[in-house]
Amino acid sequence: MPHLWPIVASYGYAAVFGVLLVESIGFPAPGEGILIVTALFAARTHGLDITLVFATAAIAAFVGSSFGYLLGQAAGRPLLARYGGYVGLTAARQRLGQYLFLRHGAKIVFFGRFVAILQANWHSKCQLSRR
Repeated sequence: MPHLWPIVASYGYAAVFGVLLVESIGFPAPGEGILIVTALFAARTHGLDITLVFATAAIAAFVGSSFGYLLGQAAGRPLLARYGGYVGLTAARQRLGQYLFLRHGAKIVFFGRFVAILQANWHSKCQLSRR
């Protein structure tokens, strides 16, 4: 997380907004890390207002989640059908995912969004797949 300090120092609220927007859309990004670093930056330097940091984070998460939802509604299935194999989502895995989501969708969304260990596991797998 130390590498995020200069980003927060240079871009402030825009850094928080951008990183959380990207993460909320569904791409791996250091959302929790940028929030921690920004809170520490605000406390140590008094260069940012923590209330505005909180508001910026909430707005970015809402806009990102909404955009991710709309993107999934409009182009999700065609994108998965075309590019899913590149990230290990074969047709069989897609069918299994659809079944599990129909059966346990609310639980999957809740735990995937709010249980940090699942997010950390997802982010680490994304990092490993890039190598």
